[in-house]
Amino acid sequence: NSSQVSKIYLGYNNLSGTLPGEIGILQRLNELVLPDNSLRGSISEQLGTLNLVEYVDLSLNNLTGTIPTSLSEAKNISTLFVYKNELSGTVP
Repeated sequence: NSSQVSKIYLGYNNLSGTLPGEIGILQRLNELVLPDNSLRGSISEQLGTLNLVEYVDLSLNNLTGTIPTSLSEAKNISTLFVYKNELSGTVP
């Protein structure tokens, strides 16, 4: 059952494509670890709707755009790694 997923560790797997907006249905997710893949596109605003997320690592991908302002709503987030992407703007 995807609603019970609390951790996703898929770093260093040569994954490609975009980070799907459907990530927002994983309301128990507290760690999202996807470094060193080939993910592209923007970071979904839905990431900020995850109330339990504490640790996010999206570094070393090909992500573009800005860091979503919705991440400022994620009250438990303590660690956010997004280095080595093509992001612009400020951290909300």
